[in-house]
Amino acid sequence: MLADKKVAAYSEPLINALIKAAATGDMTAWRIIAEREWRPRKGRPIEIALPKAATLGDVLVAQARIVEAMSDGRISPRRSEFDEHRVGCSAEGYRDD
Repeated sequence: MLADKKVAAYSEPLINALIKAAATGDMTAWRIIAEREWRPRKGRPIEIALPKAATLGDVLVAQARIVEAMSDGRISPRRSEFDEHRVGCSAEGYRDD
């Protein structure tokens, strides 16, 4: 905590110096600012046509479309697992009569 207080006292002048260096063409300073302020996105928007989850069959169709998007390379297996879980949670409210 003491270290944080000491660093805080110098942070504004250091940041101003970094900005000034970047503005005068120091590409290392620019990279530091860019990496801090504009982090790469971890994902990207995708479009998958999913039906409303009105029936258990709709949920199964939605899960199949998510798997298809993964196999086509439109989404990662990790994203697919997440989306399937969300859709699967919708299925819990349906009974197979």
